Amino acid sequence: MSPDLRPGAFGTAVEFHDARVDDARLVITLVRTAAGYGACALSRAEVVRMTRAEDGPVTGVVVRDLESGNELQVRTRGVIIATGVWTEQTQALAQARSGLRVVASKGTHLVVPKDRIESQTGLFTRTRDSAVTVVPTPNHWVIGATDTAWHEPLVHPVPTRADVERLLRDVNGILARPLGTRDVVTSYAGLRPLVRSRRGHEAGTTRISREYGIAQAAPGIVSVTGGKLTTYRLMAADAVDFLIGRQHAARRPSVTESTPLLGARGWAAMSNQAERIGSTYGWTPARVQQLLDRYGSELPELLEMIDEDLTLAAPVQAAPQYLRVEVARACLAEGAMHLEDIVAHRLRLSDELADRGAGAVDEVLAIAGPLLGWDAARAAREKQNYLARAEAQAASAQERNDRDAVARRLQAPDIVPSTLESNRRSRPRQVTD
Repeated sequence: MSPDLRPGAFGTAVEFHDARVDDARLVITLVRTAAGYGACALSRAEVVRMTRAEDGPVTGVVVRDLESGNELQVRTRGVIIATGVWTEQTQALAQARSGLRVVASKGTHLVVPKDRIESQTGLFTRTRDSAVTVVPTPNHWVIGATDTAWHEPLVHPVPTRADVERLLRDVNGILARPLGTRDVVTSYAGLRPLVRSRRGHEAGTTRISREYGIAQAAPGIVSVTGGKLTTYRLMAADAVDFLIGRQHAARRPSVTESTPLLGARGWAAMSNQAERIGSTYGWTPARVQQLLDRYGSELPELLEMIDEDLTLAAPVQAAPQYLRVEVARACLAEGAMHLEDIVAHRLRLSDELADRGAGAVDEVLAIAGPLLGWDAARAAREKQNYLARAEAQAASAQERNDRDAVARRLQAPDIVPSTLESNRRSRPRQVTD
């Protein structure tokens, strides 16, 4: 199954079955599903204050629209804080005297070409002090992940040259054909929110539990963090039950376990039509399968867009793994407001291409600009901002330590900066035994 495994690297092995997911597509589909059931979802918005009766329960939150600067007062009888590594900063907005304490742990991943490792399956093995995974995607292998305490600003975690070298060293311990830095298409990093005890020490993040925590930060305010993506529904159900109370939860139990996301219901029936769809639009079976994986039973909505404009059926020239219709879909149905929303968080070119999607910018702008009502000046501003972002990401990956890498990354301004100083400069508190 894996001819590229190095002989003698293993004494025994276990085969297990797991799932892979495009996390950005999961998140946008989850948000759209919630909106379909009545949730009000805001993008580029930030809670700047929480209002409470004196020593009493929460009465509302103040939300700032980062696009316009306008503030909105939202009245509520309950708040769930699910802000990951920003949990402590968010709790501080409510003058909370208790709640959860969080350690930020950085995880770096490498992206290498699919033909560079010959294997029919993903790989997982333990290393001396952690573990390494080699996860298949349609066009690449994703190799991860580091696990180190993060002490820099939370807003833009980035990989370093040292991270890349460490991951290559770990994975080369099991490969017959070692990978080199030239094999790395790109790399990216994120922050894990790890729940720590009051007496915990943050030096060794690999020793901190990946279990999630739920706590009352203040009357009517519940914090939930930690855990893993695979348990998000359970975490959500437990957090809501905690907020509304045991008796109310018993009368109206959570239905998340049996509630499919958009695109799931009818997926099998749509999959049975794959051959017809491919024949009609001139797509290979692999192309149709990728579209089904991304959009499920919502695929007919994309086909209707193509029927109205046949140019949307063509691949994006600089990123042929995506179709032009997917750019339009991001603008019309998936809440994209800026170029980086499309290139980095809908099409994921930032994590899949060596130039981080810079070569696709002009074509994406030509599709998205008219749909979003951008004039030439706005399109030029969006392009300049994204290219500066891509350049800063590439430069940061050449630095050997987190501090210098983040300094490089922060040279590129955000298209819509956060207005909270804590989001830009705050560091996790130092903890000693």
